[in-house]
Amino acid sequence: MVYQKDAIVLTKIPETYRGLRRMLLRWARSNVRECLVMARYLYTPFRRGDSGTAWMRLGGSVELGMLILEETLKVGLFLNMLFHPVITLSGLAVGCATTAILPAMVYQFRRPGLFGCIWGLAYTYFWITCLFWISGWGLMTAGCSGWLTRGTGRTPAALPALAVQKHSEVV
Repeated sequence: MVYQKDAIVLTKIPETYRGLRRMLLRWARSNVRECLVMARYLYTPFRRGDSGTAWMRLGGSVELGMLILEETLKVGLFLNMLFHPVITLSGLAVGCATTAILPAMVYQFRRPGLFGCIWGLAYTYFWITCLFWISGWGLMTAGCSGWLTRGTGRTPAALPALAVQKHSEVV
């Protein structure tokens, strides 16, 4: 495998909320499965004399811990919202704006324009209101093996032709 800096990649992206939530749920389930599979190997020796595995073990441990901590904090936030809705919602609004500032500035510098950074802030509020539940549901339903995309029958017609064309050029 080699790096190809001028590669052209075509991908199919969801155009509806339903498609987006299905894609993100599929990714969340895959993330949980990969974390659980890697957990089996996290603290066992890979090979004799391996160096550098401490960073991998640290990263794997942090990811596994964060997987559970994030969902626990979401439950705590939901419970807090039941008892103190105004304080929780105002804190959540300020927190979303604060955490969206850096990615929004990066986006603005990479794609200058009048409304560039607003999309980062808008997506943060969209995520916190419409998509926050996906990672928790992915954690609880990680055993479901369906990919949520089978049988849709919506494959772009240009992709198979392009794949055949590229394959014939390589051979």
